[in-house]
Amino acid sequence: MASTYSDLPNKLVSAANGIDYAYREAGEGATPLVLLQHFRGNLDNWDPALIDALAATRHVVTFDAEFAADCEAFLSGPGFFTGG
Repeated sequence: MASTYSDLPNKLVSAANGIDYAYREAGEGATPLVLLQHFRGNLDNWDPALIDALAATRHVVTFDAEFAADCEAFLSGPGFFTGG
């Protein structure tokens, strides 16, 4: 297991809109805490100390998105949520 957020590998998920989104996962838990980045931000803009602290007690997901519509498309990707 990676020791800090900055050591985590980038992963890809293909969403229904045909776009592949890069994301990172840290920690464990049933329901992920999905963190949204500011406009023009990316996975490397997150403070590793913050992500590590959050991931100590929960499953944390960060992802690259350009627009608000990307959030819904990303979360509808395989394996994140089954609905409800």
